[in-house]
Amino acid sequence: HHRHTREPVRHVSTSGKDTGDCLAAPCATIGYAVRQASPGDTISVDSGTYHESLMVTKRLALIGHHATIDAAGLASPPNGVQISGGGAAGTLVSGFTIENAGLEGIFALRTSKVVIENNTLFHNDAYGKSDSLCTKHQDDCGEAIHLQTVSGAVVRGNTVHNNLGGILLTDETGPTRDNLISDNTIGDNPSDCGITLASHWVDSSKVATAEVAGIYRNTVTRNTVSGSGGAGIGIFAAGPGGAAWGNIVDGNTVTKN
Repeated sequence: HHRHTREPVRHVSTSGKDTGDCLAAPCATIGYAVRQASPGDTISVDSGTYHESLMVTKRLALIGHHATIDAAGLASPPNGVQISGGGAAGTLVSGFTIENAGLEGIFALRTSKVVIENNTLFHNDAYGKSDSLCTKHQDDCGEAIHLQTVSGAVVRGNTVHNNLGGILLTDETGPTRDNLISDNTIGDNPSDCGITLASHWVDSSKVATAEVAGIYRNTVTRNTVSGSGGAGIGIFAAGPGGAAWGNIVDGNTVTKN
């Protein structure tokens, strides 16, 4: 009978208080609700602006109702939402506006089956390409959504504009494979590509095998990409050892990049 019980919904509101378990009465911050939540819980966030930077390490459904995460000036993590580790597999982030993060608006790292859909991300590049924090990170700094060592994710229906770059898939710490990037609207990201599939794995002795690294079997479809400073959609394996293969790019509208 356990499978018939509904997982709890924890509530967050700008008029809430960070006490209790956010079930009967709303909490004031998303981060507090994340800490109270058990794996599988839903966190429902009312309209308003939340000056937060979230670390999600367990499977949660974060649902925004005209809610904005403003990560301006926050450094731990320097993202709007970071979804990290195998325990966070299956996490959903939907319905948020995410802005002003130092690095990525949403960063998924070493996890799987995450769903990132129907969010709006802009100005998630506050550090800029020249900043020391950017140069210390291995990623293409400033992309709004970044999947690093992620499999089976869905990134769908997001609006991504006025970041340095749009959506990024990389493999510094292992393969990024079997992800679906679809139905996103990506515009006016002036310093980088709209959608980037980039193998960053480096091994001068051999090309990465599929269990070690590589960007493969990802599908990029029905996206609209315009106004990028680099390629509208780019697939790269620039360094020794890098591997990008078996990716499908189909049915996209790519203009003025």
